[in-house]
Amino acid sequence: MMTLPLYRSFFIVVLLVLFLTFGSVATIAQDNGGNATIKPTKTPEKSIAALTYQKPNEIASGNRYFGYSWPFDDRDLDQEIGDTPVFVELYSDEACQYCSPADLFTNDLVMKTNLIIISCHVDNLGFVPDSPLLASGCFDRQGMYTARLWKRKITPDFFINGKAEVKGYLFHQFAEELIRQAKDNPLERLNITKLAQNKYTIPLEARDFGPTEGFNDRAYVTLFEYQKPVEYKIPFGPNEGRRQVYHNVVSEIIPLMDWKGQAGDYQFTWTPSKNAAGAVIIFERKDTSIFAVGEIKLDY
Repeated sequence: MMTLPLYRSFFIVVLLVLFLTFGSVATIAQDNGGNATIKPTKTPEKSIAALTYQKPNEIASGNRYFGYSWPFDDRDLDQEIGDTPVFVELYSDEACQYCSPADLFTNDLVMKTNLIIISCHVDNLGFVPDSPLLASGCFDRQGMYTARLWKRKITPDFFINGKAEVKGYLFHQFAEELIRQAKDNPLERLNITKLAQNKYTIPLEARDFGPTEGFNDRAYVTLFEYQKPVEYKIPFGPNEGRRQVYHNVVSEIIPLMDWKGQAGDYQFTWTPSKNAAGAVIIFERKDTSIFAVGEIKLDY
């Protein structure tokens, strides 16, 4: 009985394991002398990357840019959502291939709906650290969401009312989640009034919080200042060289005074920066996330 040398047997076993793991990329044959040879075969039509790839909906793939058009000409999102405020955060990275359409979609949401929206730009890949779109705090806030919701940190990524995550290129899934959040997790609308130059007030009713100090015994109040529309030429990535306009880009994240549930007027000061277009204020618990939101829109 003919036996193969040990090293040849080991070689064949390794090839068989690769064959079973990754599909047929080669065939193994033996000649009359027992020598193993490899005969390449046709590459599989679907690689592992192709099998795990999630195709964006409503986006036509291009060579360097994924085309975009408003996907809801036949729908009125405001009517479907109703009067309940819905807060949307986009986390975007100009170096990523899917982010440009998500940014354009966000622009349309700002202009076509009554949603309260901010666009938080991050540099997860470290390619555009000097971008004028970046704001300190956006990276950490996205990290907080991904940890809380057990999601992978990607861009583009939408967070709705601080409680739901939708990938930034799944426009119809995003719309359905908007409607669900408005129904199942409605936010309170903050009635923000300007008292004087850079001074504002919000009337609040008494509210009970949890017992754990520094965790759920208060509301953490945050102000997101956003810029006037920014025109910017993308310097890197699949959309390199494309000049694009961005709306509601966060320029600064400002923590305000915590609120411990007492009734009365909550007052704060905000000095807008030169290019500010407005600000969003949220009241947020560490255990149950955002429960109230309001917006200040400046004339410019």
